Amino acid sequence: MKKSITLFCLMLIVNFTFAQKTDIKIIDSLKLELKKATKDTVKINILNELSRKNFYSNPMEGMRYGEIALNLATKIKWKKGMAIANNHIGICHWVTANHLKSISYFQNSLSNYQDLKDQEGIADAYNHLGSLHLEIKKYKAAFFYFHQAYKIDRLSLNKTQIGNDLTGIGDAFFRLDNYAKALGFYKNAKENYHSDYNFDGVGVRYINMGKAYASQKKYAKAIENYNKALDNLTKKELTYYVGNANLELAKAYYNLAMEDKSAKAKNLNLSLQYAN
Repeated sequence: MKKSITLFCLMLIVNFTFAQKTDIKIIDSLKLELKKATKDTVKINILNELSRKNFYSNPMEGMRYGEIALNLATKIKWKKGMAIANNHIGICHWVTANHLKSISYFQNSLSNYQDLKDQEGIADAYNHLGSLHLEIKKYKAAFFYFHQAYKIDRLSLNKTQIGNDLTGIGDAFFRLDNYAKALGFYKNAKENYHSDYNFDGVGVRYINMGKAYASQKKYAKAIENYNKALDNLTKKELTYYVGNANLELAKAYYNLAMEDKSAKAKNLNLSLQYAN
């Protein structure tokens, strides 16, 4: 198991390093474009993109660019630029685990999008607020925000966004140990991703479903879902989630071995195979 986790971490480091190098080139290019920009709206767009590109590699820098964009957009009263800047600053605070500040910026972004009557932006802000309230264990608020996002997204027929909203509701039920309810929402989310040919979404939902079954000690069903996850995730070579599915399979086979003594050796062997 330790060997598998080590390899999994190494794969993540390699992928992150490659993505980081790519982002650095883009950031350098954006900085050059910013120096040449003369229109305020163009500057704001570039600043917001610089903020976005720093979300995970340097969130403090992302906040700085976002605040400059927000100040300039506020000065010229450009609501769209304000909405995007508030959203990006909110994400940067989310990454640094400053949940209260993140919520404040997402609420500001929601207000901006509501003024613009931008339904896609409103739904996105609701989804972010749902995810944040889920993290701080405010489940009643999380349900409210995810449902608000879902009510908008289901009218747009954006199957991936519908899947995201349903997943959030499923996650809330999972955190409350209501695994049967969580499964229902994960299955519905999976169908929406599937109709949008979103195979990574389908694969990750199968992992969620597997975890819900495993939490009920239904290890055979968990294994079935983890294998379905791998079938979908390998189509796009999604290393992180493939590694996650393999680790969950290793745990499920181990638990099955402890539960079913008649097949203990076989299941322990399978557990080791997936762990390695």
